[in-house]
Formats: sequence, structure tokens, C-alpha cells
Amino acid sequence: MGENLEEHKPGQGKWPSKLSIASLLIANLIPLIGVLFFGWDSNLIIIMYWAESAIIGFYTILKIIIVVWVYKGEILTINKQPVKITGNTILLKMVLALVTILFFIIHYGGFMAAHLMALSYIVKFDQIDIADALGYLGFIFASHGVSFLVNFVWSREYETATTKGVMVSPYIRIMTMQFAIFIGSVIGVPAAGLPIVKTFFDLLAHVNEHKQKNANV
Repeated sequence: MGENLEEHKPGQGKWPSKLSIASLLIANLIPLIGVLFFGWDSNLIIIMYWAESAIIGFYTILKIIIVVWVYKGEILTINKQPVKITGNTILLKMVLALVTILFFIIHYGGFMAAHLMALSYIVKFDQIDIADALGYLGFIFASHGVSFLVNFVWSREYETATTKGVMVSPYIRIMTMQFAIFIGSVIGVPAAGLPIVKTFFDLLAHVNEHKQKNANV
């Protein structure tokens, strides 16, 4: 039978994990269908995967807000006295969240800009259909939203998460995935092969990310 929500603990629940994996696989099928039946090429596939990084960044910002808001530990020292986040320091939480988010946006934005410059050597931007790209990104936005809700919120991963861990996580996942795609493009992997490569590394990174978080509970 279903889980007793009253007894639910952080990191519990195979059902949410399976749901997020299913949504990831469904969303990643879209580019393969596009290549096989609608003439999508590698230019469109690669730039869509680059744009997905922005979606991952959006949900990372939401995670930062939640982690800062629920955090109860020491965040800084004033006059050699540790200052803890409590319910009475809402303003401090807001400032900490804002500073962390601004730092992440600047750093992550630079990462995406450098990545786009690298892709400019292999991608023909004038051959990209924006409408097709937006359609795929809509599915990806929903997929990452499902993962955010069922893993980070429902399974309460935020209770064991740290701002540092949340900020580093997207870089590891994206660099692994995009490196595989970049190498595949350079060596001439057919357009239909790119979604397969991406899905494999995306799924591997997704499972590993949440497996590590659950292991820390």
C-alpha cells in the first residue's frame, strides 16, 4: 500500500524517485522523436541542451531559497560569537539568500556564456528553429519541476542539503553531460545518437545525485 505521510522521513519514498526518472526519460525522448520524424539536426539538439542549463539554474535558485530559509545552523561570527539563523532573523535569511543567489547567477551565467562561446565553433545558429527549441524546453522545464517537487520538496532533501552542495550540483551534472555531447559532436555522432548519449549521462547523473543525498540521511 502507499506510504504513511505522517511517518515519512527525509529521503524516503521510491515512488517519487521513479516518477522523476519517468518524467526525465519522457522529456529526453522528445529530441529523438524530433530527429527521426521532424528533421531536427545536431545544431538544434546541441543548443537546446545548452539552454536546458538555464532551467537547471532556475530550479537551483529555488533550492537555495528553501535551504537558506529552513537552515538553523551557524552562518557567520560577530565579535567571536556564532550567529545562528532562527525564526527571529528573517531579514538575515533574506540577505543571505539574496547574496547567495546573486553570486550564483553571476558565476553560473559566466559558465553558460563560456559554454556558448565554445559551442559557437560547432553550431550553426542561423539553422536553428526557435519554435522547436521552445517546445522541447517546455517539456524539460516540467521534467525538472517534477524532480524538484518530488525529490527536493516531497522527499525533503532540503533538510540535509547545504547551499554549497546545491550550488555545486548543477555544474557537475551539466559538465559531465555536455562534455559527452561535445565529444560526440566532434567525432561525428549522428544527430539521432546525441539524445541517446545525453539521456544516458543525464539519467546517470540524476540517479547519482539523489542517491548521494539519500545516503546522507
